[in-house]
Amino acid sequence: MADPGAGDAASTGRGAWVLADRAQVEQVKGRALEELAGLEARTPVAVDPTLADVIAALAPRFPRVAIEADGGARSVLVAGGPQSLRRIVANLVINACEGDGRRAARRVDVRARESGAKTIAIEILDDGPGLPAHVLAVPPGEGLSTKPVGTGVGIGLVDGLVRASGGSLSWTNREGGGARVVVELPAADVSA
Repeated sequence: MADPGAGDAASTGRGAWVLADRAQVEQVKGRALEELAGLEARTPVAVDPTLADVIAALAPRFPRVAIEADGGARSVLVAGGPQSLRRIVANLVINACEGDGRRAARRVDVRARESGAKTIAIEILDDGPGLPAHVLAVPPGEGLSTKPVGTGVGIGLVDGLVRASGGSLSWTNREGGGARVVVELPAADVSA
C-alpha cells in the first residue's frame, strides 16, 4: 500500500523536488569530499593579491554591495594552493553579500592581519542580518544555512579546506549588527 503522505507530496510536485534537491546536495558533498581528499600539500599563498582577485571577480555580481579589502598580511599555508584560498574567501564573501536570502548586506569588509607569529586571520565582516541563533549554536561546517533554500554545502566545503590547511573557522554576530566570520590559517615561513 502506498504512503498516503507520498501521494499528497507527489500531486503537488513538491516531493519530487525535495528528493531531487537532496540527491543534488549529496552529489555536491561527494565531489567536495573527493576534492578535499586529493588536495596537494600545503603551499604558500600570498593573501593580499588573492583578496583583491576575489573582490574584483565578485564585485560585478553584487553591484549594490560595497566590497572592500584591507590587507597587510603575509602569505599563508593552504592545502590546495591559491585555488583553495580563492574558494574559501569567495564563498564567505558571497554568503556575506547574500545575507539570509531575504535581506542582503550593503557593505562587506575583508580584512587580513597577523594574529600571532604563526597565524594569519582573514575576517569577513558584513552589515547584513547577522546569523540566526540556530546557526550560531553549532560549529561552522555542520551543514546549516542561513538561507531558506540553502544547503550549507558551501560553508562545509570552506570548513573542510580550512581544516585541511591546519586552520580554523569561527563565526559570531557583530555588536552593531551583521556577521563576523574569521578564518585563521598558518602563516607561511617566507624567510626559509
